[in-house]
Amino acid sequence: MRAHGVPTARIENFEDWVVDRFGRRLFETFFKAYTEKVWGIPCTQISADWASQRIKGLSLTTALINALFKPKREIVKTLIDEFVYPRRGAGQLCEKMAASVQQTGSLIMTNACRIRRDHMRVCAIEVDDGYAERYEIEGRYFLVSAPLTDMIEMMHPSAPPEVLSACRALRYRNHVGVNLIVEGNPFPDNWIYVHSKEVGMARIANYANFSPAMSSRPGISPLTIEYFCFPRDQIWDAPDDALIERAKRELEQMKILQCDQILKGFVVRSHKAYPVIEIGYERHITAIKAWLDQFHNLLPIGRSGMFKYNNQDHAMATGLLAARTALGIQRFDPWLVNIDAEYHEGVPAHAAVAGVTNSP
Repeated sequence: MRAHGVPTARIENFEDWVVDRFGRRLFETFFKAYTEKVWGIPCTQISADWASQRIKGLSLTTALINALFKPKREIVKTLIDEFVYPRRGAGQLCEKMAASVQQTGSLIMTNACRIRRDHMRVCAIEVDDGYAERYEIEGRYFLVSAPLTDMIEMMHPSAPPEVLSACRALRYRNHVGVNLIVEGNPFPDNWIYVHSKEVGMARIANYANFSPAMSSRPGISPLTIEYFCFPRDQIWDAPDDALIERAKRELEQMKILQCDQILKGFVVRSHKAYPVIEIGYERHITAIKAWLDQFHNLLPIGRSGMFKYNNQDHAMATGLLAARTALGIQRFDPWLVNIDAEYHEGVPAHAAVAGVTNSP
C-alpha cells in the first residue's frame, strides 16, 4: 500500500482518486467491484469528478478518526450515520405533492413527448395520453425533470447539431429494484453494499430499519435488492419471476437469509435513473447548458434532468429554486446547487440554498 499523503503523478479517473487517498489494497477491496457493478464500466473510465463529489473530504485518516473517536465537529458526508427519513418512505413526499396539485383542480400528466419552442422560448409541452391522443399544454414557465437527454431530443424545432451530438454522447444507468417481503429482520443496517463479484446485486436496503411503519406488521421486513444495467442488458429484459428467483438465490448464497423466509416479491424498473459520470462528460454538459441558458422560460431540474449525481435533498432543492425563479420571487441558478458537494443535512433550509443570482 502506498503511504498516505504521497500524491500520484496525476489524478485522471476514479481509480486514481481513490488509490491516492486509500491505497491500492483498500481500493480493490472496498471500491472497485461495487463501483463497476453500479456503473457498468471500469473505474478507469469514471471521472474523478464523481469521486470528489460523492466522497469529498474522506481519506484513510478521517475514516480512522471517525471510527475511533466519533468527532462531534462537522462530519464528512460519507460518514453520516443519522438522517431524517419520512415515516412511511420517501414516496410520502411525492404523494403529498401530488395531492396538493390535485386539490387545486390541476392534472398530473407524465407522458410528455414534444417540447414546442419559438426560438429560445418554450410555447407548449405536447403530452401523449396513452390512448393515441395528444394534448398541448401551454404555460408561462416550464420546469423539466425528464432526463436531460430526453428533453433535448423532444425539442421542436430540433436543437442545434452540436447540442444533439453532446446529448447523444451522454449515458444513463437503469435501476432494477427486486422488492421482497421477508420474515424476520435479516440484518440491522439500512443498506448493505455488496462488493462480492460472485453475485450481481450491488446493494440491499432493509426498510424495516428505516422506519418500523414501513413494515406491514412486526416481524416482517421489506427488502429491496438493487441491480444496475444499461438498456437491453439481460437483467433489464429478464421476466420479473426470473429476477425474483435470482435475488432469492443470491441472498441465500451470501447467507443473509433462507429462501423459505421470503413471502412474496415484485420488481420495479427505473429507466435512466443514474447519470454515468464518464471521463469527458463535462464538455458535453457544458455544450448543452450553454444552449439551455439562452431560454427565457425553461429550467431543467432534478438528478436526471440536470445529469447531476447528487443527493435526493439537493435534487429537490433544484426544483424549489427553479419554482421560485418561475414565480418571480428571486432569480436562482439551480445548476449551482451542490456545486461544491457539501452536505446540508443539519443546515437550516434558508442557509442551504445555493445559486442566488441577480434579482429580476
